[in-house]
Amino acid sequence: MGGCHGTCPGRGHGPDSTAWRRTALDEGSDVIHHLPSCLSSRPKTMNTAATPDPDDVRQALRQVMDPEVGMNIVDLGLVYRIDCTPGAVHVDMTMTSPACPLGDMIVDEAHAALDAVLSADIQIRIDLVWEPPWSPDKMAVEARDHFGWGQ
Repeated sequence: MGGCHGTCPGRGHGPDSTAWRRTALDEGSDVIHHLPSCLSSRPKTMNTAATPDPDDVRQALRQVMDPEVGMNIVDLGLVYRIDCTPGAVHVDMTMTSPACPLGDMIVDEAHAALDAVLSADIQIRIDLVWEPPWSPDKMAVEARDHFGWGQ
């Protein structure tokens, strides 16, 4: 399955690992039209050091909303792991259900959010994982309170 709803060559944004390279954007690919309007004109402001800051990555991912619930993917507890190494960012994330019909779109938006703020020489990889299964206890306290699921 191609990413960006089948329009981006070599983007395999399915349930397996995904590697996003900015070269497609630089070569005039049609990927750019998937960038959310809030990110499309934002200058690249994140630290461009060889090893990105995990807090900066997490903050960028907070721009990605789950449209079904109207909350960002970080506070929803969908981002399980952020691993930053020299020249690369690897994110493990999940969906609230393996049957989520918006999974590809949310992963594409996560790529776009990171691409908008990371240096062009940083490789972005997002893996969609299903273990452990998502549950409300993975949400930020504020998110649980918002839905009336506070403890």
